[in-house]
Amino acid sequence: MKSYFIVIVLLLASVSLLAQTPTISNLVVTGTGIKWYDSPTGGTQYTSPETTNLVNGQIYYASQTVNGVESTARVAVTANLTTVAAPATGTHTPSQTQVIWNWNAVSGASGYKWSTANVYSGAADLGNVLTKTETSLTCNTAYTRYIWAYNGSGCVSAVTTLTQSTSSCIAAPSVTTLAVSSIGATTATFNGNITAVNGANATVRGFKYSTTNGFDPATTGTNISEAGSFSTGPFSLSPSGLATTTTYYVRAYATNTAGTTYGDQVSFITAIQTEFSYTGGTQTFTVPAGITSVTLEVWGAEGGVSGSPSNGGLGGYAIGTLAVSAGSTLYLYVGGQGQSGGASDQTNAGGWNGGGNGGYDNSDQVQNGGGGGGASDVRYSGQVLGNRVIVAGGGGGSANSAGGGNGGGTSGSAGTTNNTGIGGGGGTQSAGGTVYTTSWGASAGSLGQGGNGSTNQNAWGSSGGGGGYYGGGGGTGTAIHSSGYAGAGGGGSSYIGGVTSGSTTAGQRSGNGLIKITY
Repeated sequence: MKSYFIVIVLLLASVSLLAQTPTISNLVVTGTGIKWYDSPTGGTQYTSPETTNLVNGQIYYASQTVNGVESTARVAVTANLTTVAAPATGTHTPSQTQVIWNWNAVSGASGYKWSTANVYSGAADLGNVLTKTETSLTCNTAYTRYIWAYNGSGCVSAVTTLTQSTSSCIAAPSVTTLAVSSIGATTATFNGNITAVNGANATVRGFKYSTTNGFDPATTGTNISEAGSFSTGPFSLSPSGLATTTTYYVRAYATNTAGTTYGDQVSFITAIQTEFSYTGGTQTFTVPAGITSVTLEVWGAEGGVSGSPSNGGLGGYAIGTLAVSAGSTLYLYVGGQGQSGGASDQTNAGGWNGGGNGGYDNSDQVQNGGGGGGASDVRYSGQVLGNRVIVAGGGGGSANSAGGGNGGGTSGSAGTTNNTGIGGGGGTQSAGGTVYTTSWGASAGSLGQGGNGSTNQNAWGSSGGGGGYYGGGGGTGTAIHSSGYAGAGGGGSSYIGGVTSGSTTAGQRSGNGLIKITY
């Protein structure tokens, strides 16, 4: 019987194929028909070398079979494995569609492999990089990934499992455009509602508007907006400078980190506004068909000027809404500014519609008092004082260096004094108050009429009171003209008793009065 001897060239197990854990089959020998045993003679054969993991420091024994005859001598092989530790997971950086995976360096490792599945054979070799950016992911989703370290001897670490969820899903806000409110001739209130922020608060909200139907708000239109951090809920902004009687188209919008969303388009027409300036006579306005209410804005006239520096009292302002019937008539009385003073023996006339006359010095013709400013008012269902539905008081005239009282408010203000001259009191909305009695001026104001300023020999003339719902009193002067004693006229009161949503403001108008009707 012939014996055969094999020549076995051992390459350390780790030199062969890279594997997660080297097996007996990774041992490389020269020859065919190789068998592996656990002892030099007898013992147990390893029948599955491909799946039997090598144990570091253990001796394995190889034989060879040729022509059916197995060698009796076996070659001893000691497994000398150089192990590598598994990487420790780092802090990952997620976004909505991306995760930057991170792990820590392993001592002795020459590289790392990364995979979406726990299968080493298909893992991507990343070299010695300690990070992997994965894109095209789905927001708000948990992901699991796997990483191995390996060394220059081919040993592979145990697998490290990496887990991370992407950031919450964020979309542009959901926005609706609501109906426009508080429509005026040149102003309006735009209204919108953020119904959902979709993951991130809006940082800007506002409106785009245009006179072009179907305009593209992303590229055209006028913008009005506000910045901040906005959650869900309604919001409103008010542009100014709109054109009267014009159709506008509006779209609300909101912006967050994901983008901008525009609401549907709504439209509105700015109101018609008609102005009535001073003419010195009664003017009329006929209510158009289909109109059931009008907004009335009324300014009283300024008082006349006398002396320097000195100012006539400014006219007041009143606004309110009047219920009307189509075809009915409104009667408009726009007050005129009081006449300014001069050096002559003549009365300085009060402004049309209630301004009191300014007095004068009928001896030396030194200085006349200014006339009071006329009130402006609107009358409905008739033309007498009792038909007034809104009134803006006129300002009192000035006297030498004494300033006239402002018109407006529920009671006009009193005129000022010059030395011992006495200013006329302001008018009120009810008769009998002490502010307009004769003790305060040459004559008291009355319903709709400012008092006249005093005209005295050897005294500078004082000024007339402004017209109003109740007129301001006229001023009075005392002593001789060389001392310059005079009193200015008081301002007339305003009135909003015939309108709704009304208000008054004192001291708003210079020059003649004005009335605006908006519908």
